[in-house]
Amino acid sequence: MLEVDKFSKKESKEFRDSLEKISSDSAHAKKMKQTDFLGALKRYENLLERIKKLDHDKLDGKYKLAYREILIQLSNINYYSAKYDKAKHYTDLLEQAAEFYNDKKMRAMSRLQYGNIFADLSDFSAAMKYSTEALKLYTELNDIGGMGSANNNIANIFVFQYKESEAYPYYEKALGYFNQIENEELNKSNVLQNLASIHIKKGEFSRALDFLDEATKLKEQMNDSFGTALSKSLMGELSVDMKDYESAIANYKSALEIQEKLDDKNGILFSNMHLGNAYIQKFLFESKKEKSLLARAEKHLLEALFTAQKINSKYNLSLIYNTLYELHETQGDFEKALEYHVKFYEAEKEIFNEKVSLEVQKLEKEFQLKEAKHTAEMNQLRNVELAETVKKLEETVKQKNEFLGIVVHDLKNPIGNIKLLAEFLIDEGSYSKNEITEFKKYIIESAETSLDLVTQLLDYAAIEQGKIILNISDFDIAAETERIIRLYKLKTMQKEIEVKYRNELKSNIVKRIRTQ
Repeated sequence: MLEVDKFSKKESKEFRDSLEKISSDSAHAKKMKQTDFLGALKRYENLLERIKKLDHDKLDGKYKLAYREILIQLSNINYYSAKYDKAKHYTDLLEQAAEFYNDKKMRAMSRLQYGNIFADLSDFSAAMKYSTEALKLYTELNDIGGMGSANNNIANIFVFQYKESEAYPYYEKALGYFNQIENEELNKSNVLQNLASIHIKKGEFSRALDFLDEATKLKEQMNDSFGTALSKSLMGELSVDMKDYESAIANYKSALEIQEKLDDKNGILFSNMHLGNAYIQKFLFESKKEKSLLARAEKHLLEALFTAQKINSKYNLSLIYNTLYELHETQGDFEKALEYHVKFYEAEKEIFNEKVSLEVQKLEKEFQLKEAKHTAEMNQLRNVELAETVKKLEETVKQKNEFLGIVVHDLKNPIGNIKLLAEFLIDEGSYSKNEITEFKKYIIESAETSLDLVTQLLDYAAIEQGKIILNISDFDIAAETERIIRLYKLKTMQKEIEVKYRNELKSNIVKRIRTQ
């Protein structure tokens, strides 16, 4: 937290000169960030130390702006380098500064950055909370640029959850806001790239190319290396869908070269993943099978695996293990394929266990709070000698404990089954094909049973609070069908299966009912 010392109102030429130099160096570091992340990071860390030493007047307007800029840039650079703890640390400092100055815009900026960080960490609930808070603050300030950035954030969160149809209107709003402002090429080009990505996924290649061409021109005009790398990556994705694998590989390689110079860990991870998949697709598509393509695919997938392990990206680890499993299965190296299949299963199990653990912790916390509340109520009732009421409350708590004990105990059985059957699968040579198939079915059934039990726990807690309501929403069944077909595209190509999809529905929109 910033503190004002006893000299806070003292004017000082030395202070003014130093602050002017810091502001100038900060502007230079911002330009430097477009081509040299590591260099810019060191500059900003040095600037933070320098500005902390200026203790003559922390309430000075120029000091506040310079301090704010340094913190947001440090948070951004660490965020793009997948150093989320550091990014959050600098965002926390920005939040503290917002409180100190009682500055609504600074608070909006910190909220927006929290939204970015939590979205990358797949905590979409927190990401949406912070991003909508930022939008509200920017709207109150009538800050057009901030409103554009907040709408872009919200759209990104929907995309991360495969809700592209819900994301699109927010991207359009963001683009509309940025079009109203001069010198907003950076943000405008970012939104254009996001719109291009959605059209690629929808198979609308011509429309995607229009957005992508406009975005790429803006990125090159600004000498924005980070943005140019993203455009190259999107061009690679577009080329893969158009089955132009040579162009796809060339674009992904160009993106990777830029990202390695920038030390953009997320970019390096995804470019290597995409390159691996592009080489596999090229191998499967071409009539003349070149095994060297699979060797190149493995090289890039292992590079992606190393990066994913380094930044602890569990979801991407799972994807890479599965792709390596399919790669070695295609090569006929079943021993190596089985090794990666086991790792894929373990990664998926860890993700599942973490989700279950978080839900159980949440339930335990709610239970403890309710138990404390009940205890206080019972003490109060004892004080007024209402023993009968106390007895009823104690019985309620007892029944609740028994219920939770039974459900948690029942969770051990299906989870134990999953572990046991997985161990059987590791030793595949001891069982027939039919037995192995049955083991897999049992694993699925046990997982579904575990999820049902966790759902019962959640519903029980919601019923107690009177929060069970029906949530009815529109659901695009055609878009979901197309997404699933794309998801299994590699497997169908390996097995030389052609999947044809014809939509005969009068309307793609159906109603989906959930409890919440």
